[in-house]
Amino acid sequence: MNEASDVLDELDRTAVSDLPVEEQIEEAVRAVREIRQRSEPASGETATVDDEAAEEKKAKDEIDGDEAAVDETAAGTPAEDATAVDVHTEDAPAGDARPVQSAQVQVCRICRTVNEASARFCIECGASLKTIACAGCGTENPASARFCAQCGGKLI
Repeated sequence: MNEASDVLDELDRTAVSDLPVEEQIEEAVRAVREIRQRSEPASGETATVDDEAAEEKKAKDEIDGDEAAVDETAAGTPAEDATAVDVHTEDAPAGDARPVQSAQVQVCRICRTVNEASARFCIECGASLKTIACAGCGTENPASARFCAQCGGKLI
């Protein structure tokens, strides 16, 4: 508490205004609140930057053909102004990208070994590869499971 008092005393001595420090702080807070009120949307919600929402709006505007809205949402932050690179090229996968498993293989849930689609057991660890899909959420569960690991629903 003494430190705060010392800081206020120091601010009093070095202040360029004739007002006490407490009043200077209150004025600054009022000014910040006024700036915030002017920058808030008309609905009263606080203005926040949400990159995902901006990208979804941009994609929707592109689909709808609203070029003015696309240009409006595209301008802004340097990250949004950067050149887009198509990362979905089939000729040259990215170094850290995981290869997409084809429908001809299945991966063991225990040791992650790739097995043939027709295999019943893992060639590496011998675990059963049979799974049951949850009717509620679609998650694949081991054949021995009675309840879904994702949603807890009873497996049939």
